[in-house]
Amino acid sequence: MRIAAVTGGSGTVGTATVQELIGSGWQVRALARSDTSAAAFPATVEVVRGHVGDPSSVAQLVAGADAVFHIAGVNTMCVSDRAAMWAVNVEAPLVVYQAAEQASVRRMVHISSAAAVGKRTSFYAETKWAADERLRGAAASGDVELALIAPSSVQGPGRTTGTGKLILDIVNGRVKFMIDTAVSIVDIADCALAIRLAADATIGRERLVVSGFTVTIREALELLERTTQRELSVRFIPAAVVRSMAYLGPLLGPIGRRISVDLCPEMIRTMAVDHIHDGSEAARQLGMSYRTAAQTFERLIGWADTREVG
Repeated sequence: MRIAAVTGGSGTVGTATVQELIGSGWQVRALARSDTSAAAFPATVEVVRGHVGDPSSVAQLVAGADAVFHIAGVNTMCVSDRAAMWAVNVEAPLVVYQAAEQASVRRMVHISSAAAVGKRTSFYAETKWAADERLRGAAASGDVELALIAPSSVQGPGRTTGTGKLILDIVNGRVKFMIDTAVSIVDIADCALAIRLAADATIGRERLVVSGFTVTIREALELLERTTQRELSVRFIPAAVVRSMAYLGPLLGPIGRRISVDLCPEMIRTMAVDHIHDGSEAARQLGMSYRTAAQTFERLIGWADTREVG
């Protein structure tokens, strides 16, 4: 049985990936920083306590592993401590790569982000791009094969933060205004499958964008109405109007607090542009297919309903 060393395994994408790996016959060893994270894993998972930036605990994690799946990362906007995000998103991946090299691991699958592709609108996107560049540099002269998987917006069962929370808030009538843009999405199960397949597929060190479909926000709303069988009352704001709000700078914080939303210029820039990505090359190289938009929304809403999430 092959051993998969996993960081970030208790997060949303990490949980789905651990399940995918176990279902495919891998023995999973996962890094856990807290008791809560450790308790979240299935009983068959070997847990290593430690932090992704700590060389000693990472060395224990990867020892004897056949592949390393580096999923850990900080994904947020309007972050107050940029140094902390940089340490986790940019410096820690190199710690993992170097530990994998010392342990003679064959391949490291690093989870990047489609946000790092093209125009980067947030500090998070900058960190993911920087990590990719550093890892590619290390792999060019290193012995560990590198696979970069860059998911677009990940949605589906288990996603209750970020845009996943936004979708559930729309369904539950908490959101009355939306921006008229477009977004590319990948089902969380397809994302986990791509991560698992990347351990064995013959791919280079170029970033593989994993993305199942693209919808406008209006189209997404129509799909949600069909899925929930009820009318969702949402008004649309032109993207150009929202983009102009970025110039408010320091005033965005107080405005956001009044509507219980963290607002900052980078969030405005990110929300008010289209995020369109093509995942066909990843599907071809990994030998997989994607779920449709209807299937993904049905899975998310069905999962939320059974757990009374949102």
